[in-house]
Amino acid sequence: RRSSDPRRLAAFFDDAPLEKALKCAARRLARSSAALELGELACRALGDASTEANASSVLEGLSDGPHAVELVERCRSSLLEALRTSRWDRRRRVYYDLLKLGPPIKEDHDEDFSDGSARLTALSGDLSLASKAEATIKSPYLGALSLLADQLDDSSALSAAGAAARDLRLWGAQLPAEDGHEDSSDEEGESDAWHGCRNACALAASVARHAPTMIGDAALELLLRTRHTGAINGGESVLRAASLSGTDEDRRRWLKTALTSCRRPDDHLSR
Repeated sequence: RRSSDPRRLAAFFDDAPLEKALKCAARRLARSSAALELGELACRALGDASTEANASSVLEGLSDGPHAVELVERCRSSLLEALRTSRWDRRRRVYYDLLKLGPPIKEDHDEDFSDGSARLTALSGDLSLASKAEATIKSPYLGALSLLADQLDDSSALSAAGAAARDLRLWGAQLPAEDGHEDSSDEEGESDAWHGCRNACALAASVARHAPTMIGDAALELLLRTRHTGAINGGESVLRAASLSGTDEDRRRWLKTALTSCRRPDDHLSR
């Protein structure tokens, strides 16, 4: 209403004008009596690839409103199906955040290293996943645990930290030396290695304060073994989190190892 020039309006909403405009409009309507009807319409549109983006934007706008819990009760099956089938991390996050407003959900699904599987597993609210992860090499539970990290008690957090540190070392050795370089013809296996490493990094950064020495050592080993950009970024975030809770001795040891191991001045380890 305020802009007669649609190009200016599109520029205001960046590169996805309609999705962002819908989210803003839905947020304005979140407290109105129309919110439930609008939310149900959006949930029905989730099943079509051509309308999922706009529908998820509307749901994101409604998610903080007072009608969100009732919306989840009415549309839980649609949201679960969307979480199961969506190909986009950002949209899956919207569905997961809404489903968390309802009771725990135990979903039968193939547990793997993907973001969707991690979110479906986390919806169960099962905090014993920490001990299961500790007992499982290259555990698919790490992604779910990273989402539940703030609910873990000290004992469970230590178990989760041990599993994350172990798997960081294991996945780091399997990642390609550089982005786009395939050491193996098994493309799916490489994808699993990256998703598994990403999950381990996310969990390790979340629980680093419970075992900073162990987590920092694992992160540094990851940085020493890979030149994969995603793993480097993840390892740096983990090492940063461990440094905040580690001792001065830990930090001196990590710094000495990094300085004596970097290959050239522009090396990521040098940074």
